[in-house]
This record gives sequence, C-alpha cells and structure tokens, in this order.
Amino acid sequence: MNNSYFPYTIYIVALFFWVPFFCIAQNVLKGTVIDSVKQPLPYSIVTAYKDPSYTSIISFKTTDNFGKISIEISKNIDTVFLEARHITYKSERFIITDFSKEHQFALYRPNNDLKEVLIEAKRNITIKGDTVRYDVEALKEKKDYTIEEVIDRIPGVSIAENGKISYNDRPISHLYINGVDLLEDRYNIATRGIPAGAVEDIELLRRHNHARIEIGKTLSSEVALNLKIKKDQSLIFGSSKADVGTPLLTARGEVTPIYLQDKSQNIASIRANNIGKSLQDFGTSLTTGNRDIYQLKLENTSVLTPPEVNGNTISNRYWLDNNSISATNDILTTLPKDLIVKGSMDYNYEDSEIEKNNRSVFFTGSDSLQVNRNSINKLLQRRYQLGNTIELNRDDLYINNKLSGRFMDQNGNSSNILNGNAIQTGFNNVEKSLTNILELKNSINNQIVDSGLLFEYRATDEQLIADPAVFIDLIPGANATSTTQDVAMEKLNLGAYTGYTFQLLDIEWKAKQRVRWSREKLESYLRNQNNNDATSPFATDFSLDTFESQTQLSSAFNWKRFRFNINPEFSYLNINRIEDFTRFDKSDNYLFMNMYVQVSRNFNRKWDLGLSGSIEGSISSFEELYPGIILRQFDNLNTNPQDINITRTNNASLFFGYSDVLSGILLKNNTSYNNATSQFIYDRSLDDNGLIQIKAIRQDNEFSTLRNTTTLTKRFFNHLSTQTSYSFDISKIEQIFNGTAQDNSIINHSLSTELSWSTGGFYALSYSGTINFGLSLIDNSRATNNFQLHNLGLDLYLSDKARWNFNTETAISSFSSSDNTNVNSLFNTSFYYKPHKKLILRAELYNIFNEQFFTTTTSNSNSLNLSQFSLRPMRFTVGLNYTL
Repeated sequence: MNNSYFPYTIYIVALFFWVPFFCIAQNVLKGTVIDSVKQPLPYSIVTAYKDPSYTSIISFKTTDNFGKISIEISKNIDTVFLEARHITYKSERFIITDFSKEHQFALYRPNNDLKEVLIEAKRNITIKGDTVRYDVEALKEKKDYTIEEVIDRIPGVSIAENGKISYNDRPISHLYINGVDLLEDRYNIATRGIPAGAVEDIELLRRHNHARIEIGKTLSSEVALNLKIKKDQSLIFGSSKADVGTPLLTARGEVTPIYLQDKSQNIASIRANNIGKSLQDFGTSLTTGNRDIYQLKLENTSVLTPPEVNGNTISNRYWLDNNSISATNDILTTLPKDLIVKGSMDYNYEDSEIEKNNRSVFFTGSDSLQVNRNSINKLLQRRYQLGNTIELNRDDLYINNKLSGRFMDQNGNSSNILNGNAIQTGFNNVEKSLTNILELKNSINNQIVDSGLLFEYRATDEQLIADPAVFIDLIPGANATSTTQDVAMEKLNLGAYTGYTFQLLDIEWKAKQRVRWSREKLESYLRNQNNNDATSPFATDFSLDTFESQTQLSSAFNWKRFRFNINPEFSYLNINRIEDFTRFDKSDNYLFMNMYVQVSRNFNRKWDLGLSGSIEGSISSFEELYPGIILRQFDNLNTNPQDINITRTNNASLFFGYSDVLSGILLKNNTSYNNATSQFIYDRSLDDNGLIQIKAIRQDNEFSTLRNTTTLTKRFFNHLSTQTSYSFDISKIEQIFNGTAQDNSIINHSLSTELSWSTGGFYALSYSGTINFGLSLIDNSRATNNFQLHNLGLDLYLSDKARWNFNTETAISSFSSSDNTNVNSLFNTSFYYKPHKKLILRAELYNIFNEQFFTTTTSNSNSLNLSQFSLRPMRFTVGLNYTL
C-alpha cells in the first residue's frame, strides 16, 4: 500500500470529527399560506432559498391542515427568498427580511380555461405537493380482486413476479396501511391479501421521508405507497380463495384475516397449494432498506448450487409440480410517546419438482461443441423466520431497532442424463442466521445526524453427492463410485456508520464514516470414495478477517439551475488470510479513492435531465478468495484465484425523463456505459462428457457494457393504458475457453409492450408481448437467437354478475445452430359468477389442447442455450373467492 495516502485519510477523518463546530444558531420563519379570500391552503409546498435567482435551497416544508409552516433559518442569513406553490393556484415568490413576526403568503387561481379539466381529473387523481392520490373505485376494473391488481394499473408502476413494486423503475421504500408501516419490507402479504373493495384511496408518496425528523431537512428521492382503508370497513376483514381440480387432485386454499384499529394492527395469512404456484417469495424481503446498512452487510451467498427448480418466461402454474405452504403473522402495537412495537412470524414449506431438457452449443473459433442434458430436479425447503422491531418516530428523534432470526433446511436430488451418461445427485443445506440493525437519527442545530449499528451471524452446512463419481481424472480415488463435496461456513460481521450534514461557503456538505469488521471461515472436503472408504480429499480450512473503513465527504450545490452532487470516498481495507492445512498466513492493506459525480436539472417541473459518472476500486469477496477446489455442481469444478484480485470500474450514465401525472404520460430514457478491468481471467474447459472445469489464472482482463433503455407510459381517454419499453445492450467479454483466448461480444435488442383496453362495457382486452433478438460474436463465429412471447386476454362481461375470460400465451424461439423454429401456444378459459358482493365463483380450464412442452432460448458469453420444459397436463378447476 502507498503510505502517502495516509495524511489525506487523517485529514478527512479529522474534518469529520470537527464538523459539529460549524453548526450555528437559528432563526425561525413562521407563516400561513392562504387563498384570495384568506382561507388557509393545506398541502402547499413552501421552499426557502438563499439567493434571488431561487437556485440555492435552504429548506422546504409542506403546510399542515391549517396552511401553516415553520422553517428554521441560520442566523447568518438576513434575507430569505420564498416560493409557495399549490396544485390549483399560481406559484408566488416572496422576500422575507423580518423573522420576528408571522407572515401570510397569498396564492391566486390562474386566469385560464383549464379549471374544468382539472376538476374532472381530481375525481380520479388529486395532487397535493408530492402526494398523488388515486381513487380506487375509478382506477380498478370489474375483475380486480386484490389491491395488488389495482396498484398495477397506476401509470409508471410495475410489479415483479415476487410482488416487488417499482415506480419509474425505482423500488418503493415502504408500503403503509392507514399511514402505518406494519409489514416493512414484506409488503406483498398485504398487497396480495387486502381486497380491492376495502381500500378507498392509494397515495403515491414522492420524495418520501419515513423518519419524521427528516421532513423539510433532507431531500429524498424515495417513493412509497399508502393504502387508505375505507372508514366504514369492519374491524376484521380480508380475503380468501379456494380451488379444487382434476385430472390429478389439485387444490389451493388462501385466507388473509386483517384486524385494524387506531393503535394496533394484525395481518395473518395461511396459504397452501399444489397447482404450480410457488410460495417461496411470499413474506420475504422486497427492499434493500437503509443504504448504509446495505453497504455494510455481507453477501448472503451459498457455496454449492441446489437443484434448479425454477423455469422462466411463462407462469409456473404450467410447469411446476409442487406442494407449497406458507403461514405468516404480523402484529403492531402503538404505545405512548410515538413508540411502535412490531412482531413477525414466517413459515414456508416448498416441495418442488421440474423436468426439462437443455441443449447448449459452445463456440470455439470456427468449431462448436454441444452439450445435451435431460434433468428431473427436486428440492424440498423449509424456512422459519422470526422478527421484532421497536420504532420511535418523532419530529425530533428517530430510533429503529430490528432483530430477526432465520432457519432454513434444504434437501434435494437430481436425475440427469448428460451427453448420454446417467448421473444422480443429492443436495443438503442447513442455514442459521441472526441479524440486528439499529438506526438512529437526531438533530443538531436543525441538521440531521444519522447513525447505525449492524450485527450479523450466519452459519451453513452444505453437502453435494454425485453418483457415479465425476472428474475422476482430476480428483484422486481408486475405483471411485461417487464424489462428495462437504462445506461448512461461518460468518460474523460487525458494522457501524455515522453521518451528518452542514452548510459551509453556501455549499451543502455531508460527512459520513462507515466501518466494518468481519470474520469468515470455510471448511471444505472434496473426495472420491468407493464402497469401503473415502480417499485423498481436497481439504481446505480457511479464514478471512476483514477490516474496512469508508470515509466520505460529499457536497451538493446549485449553479445556474443545475444541481451538482460530488461524492469522493476513501476506502481502506485490511485483509488477513489464514489457511491452517498449508500454514498460510498473510496480511494485506489496500487504499482506494472512489468518486461519484452527478449533474441534474429540472425543466418546468416535468422534464428531468442528468449526467452521472463514477470511478470505483474493489477487491475480491470472500467467495472468490478461499483456496482449494470446490465442486459447486456435479458438472462444475471451480478453482479460485490464488491471490487477491483488484477490480477497477468506470461508469457513465445519461438520463432524461418526462412526467405528467394528470395526463398519464411518463417517459424515461437511460444510457449507461460500464468498463471494468481485473487482474484475473477465468479459463473454462469443457470435456466430451459435458463436465466444465473453471480455473482463475492471473492475466489482465477487461469487460464492458453499453446499455440504453427507453420506457413510455401513456393513458388514452381513460380507457386505454399502454407501456412500451425498448432496450439495447452490447457486452464485450474476454475469456479463455478450452485453452483458446476469446474476445466475445453479445448484442441484445428487446422490445416489450403492454396495453389494456376497457370502456366499462361488455368487454375488456389486454395484451403483453416481448420480442428479443440476440447476437453473439465469438472471434470469427456468429450465432443468433430469437425469442418472442405474446400474451393475449379477452374478458366478456355477460352481465353485472358473470364474466367469461379467454387467454393465450404463445412463445416462438429459434437459434442459428438449429433449423427448427419452436412455436408453443397455451390456451386457457375461465368463467366467473358473482352471486353476492362478497362471493365470486369460478371455473377454469388450463392448457386446453394439452401442450406437452414449452421452449425458450438464451445467450451466454460463448454459448447459446435452448431449454425445453415439460408441462402439466390439461387441468380443470372450480373455486371461489370470498371477501371477509
């Protein structure tokens, strides 16, 4: 390590600790925003600036229900320039020099012809500052049952398969029920359990601060949702579903009882099915949470790979054979002095099976190799999880302590025919973990001090058995009948951070310090064994101690309506590696200076433009450092680098966007370029049996990616909703395959469209489609793959109580190494009858023409892959939904 960096580090740390002395006393500016007849205007936005050009923000506040605001101003500022705005009034500007009295800020309606349009829009959408309120009755369709289906209709919102909600490609940070965050990052329990008819409004909270102490003091880019339950809703309500079907006995049962009071909430959920609907993501974390805590956490990865039981592209109800059970319960109690106590319980049982055929073509110069693999994979997983959260959220203090424990047990097996050779595998994994996170926010002279502590412990025991033995030419063993890989891993991690903001030279500065110490240990035994004993194991007893310190001093300022953010960071690491079997003991030190810069501008409060760039240095993670040979899968033997790998990454991004909530237009474009260099390259060797050996060798390696994504969302005439997205990316990768160096380029074009048409009449139409074109350039070889997926749905409303649905999913796939084009179409139909406002009866017929296979294609660095999944036979089910 270059010791010349140490004086700079000492300077930064010293500055960090002396910053509190820059804090100064405050004036308080008080006032009321009123209209032309002197009535208060709640939910107005009042922003205070230092300069007459209205570019340097001091603070901003939203008026309360009486139109009042209170803003703290430093005493060295004698003149404040205010801007007050409201959705239905013209913005006005004021100059304040007297802080001793309370002011009135009058706003007036604009003189134009848009009043009728605004009144019409307010029936469905109301905007108050950064809060957009959607009326559920106006937004939902007749067929929507849970609130998740209604949320998905908000322009700019997308919902992933696991229930994760994003707005304009940004995951939401919280989902509230009547303003209370009961479920925290496990909110799909609510969105998939609360009936749509129980919700009055959905509030989209932009620039959201969860901690009340940060409101008006910290500019946030977070987005959250708030579900406002109808006032006449019963004390206990919820949803339930039940189904039974043939030809094999299939069934589903779901019930979500919900109890809501002013000072207590409880949501329970019990779900079970064998209809091909996995529940493994139900009740799991959907957000990253606190960014500083996230950066202090260790990677939650396993060494060995379990049997693959996930398909892709189409709904898992077609291909997954499963027995799934999920039980959750979340309870919240509000105590005096704004103290909230939460408790959670989660149990998940998942017994899954999938059958698929895979054909991969690997390119080597002018030649190619083919690997054929037929697999039947099974995995049984049990997960137990408990959590407790204590939160104090006041205007002057925020404390949140979250304790969680988790136990998971996995058992699986796989029957494979790999290039004509039969191989059976067994897999076991037991995982235990305990985590505690403490967050604290307080204020010094109206500036936020943000701190936190992290404790993590995790232990895993994994085992993989392959029968017959594999890699017998590399793993010693006379007359070996099987290969066994045992791994035991233990991790302990302690972290802390603190940061605060201050003003100096008309620039907003933020100092932050993060420190982390971790100990990670791994014991590995790889052996071939015969009927008598195990022979010549590859053994590893490795431990890694890491101390990391990250020091940041970021700044933000305005110049000619442009916003600049500059974030330099010094990162120091001390790495101590010990391998007991070889008596290896080495300590290394590293110092990196990382930099992030962003320039942005907002035009007319609708257009956003920005440019950002970053430079970052990093070293190998624990998973890349342990020595020895690991059999990650029965066909995949890995050897890690024998030294630490330093990776340097440069990134540049250009983005622009347009947002008009009232007209339902959202446009977003992002272009990014990423370039990374490392000191190691991976050498992959494929033998005639389809087995792959991966070795890391010391050789400079470079890879880069250029990506562009454009998304347009638009609503037409309150009947047609559309979203179109186009993405293009090109990746350049260096690698060694079967002893030959390759420069590979992968190019992908993808166009996806979603539209929904409904007039509220006798029919509704929906369509979603994706067209993907992939091109792989491997030295002198050229390979293509094309994939299309089209989903078309038609609803016929036969009466106010009856609906008939038709649905088809069609996939078209092909690639250049095959003369065949695979076309698979699945047809379904369902009938719904609503004899009572709380009861819906249904009958469904899936896979009407009994399609047996479904085919998809994908591209990798130097290969094309065609996967064919076996589908469940035609199924008929009858069931019901009942609203509690």
